[in-house]
Amino acid sequence: ALERAQAAWLRDSGKLSQEIHEAKRDFSIEMDGETRGVARRLADGLEAQQKLADELERKLAVAKTELGSVLERLDSTARAQQQELRDAEGRLMRQVNDVQTIQGGRTQR
Repeated sequence: ALERAQAAWLRDSGKLSQEIHEAKRDFSIEMDGETRGVARRLADGLEAQQKLADELERKLAVAKTELGSVLERLDSTARAQQQELRDAEGRLMRQVNDVQTIQGGRTQR
């Protein structure tokens, strides 16, 4: 009886396995067309996103280059202004010394 039960169980499990396999195959056939469509849409979307990312990366590189140029000009302008301030300070100090010398000469008379 045990052997018959095992044989029946093997037959039933084989039959169930075959039915499951057929159902999977049928589902696969039905989904294959849909899957291809979804895969194509995903690929198109990914391609568009990659193009956008590439464009943004290009714009970022251009912006970095332009920023570098602006920073160089700003640095150059700041150095020039610092030099102008030092020159003006030197002229002012000479003028102050000249005025003090002139005033010193007048008080001695």
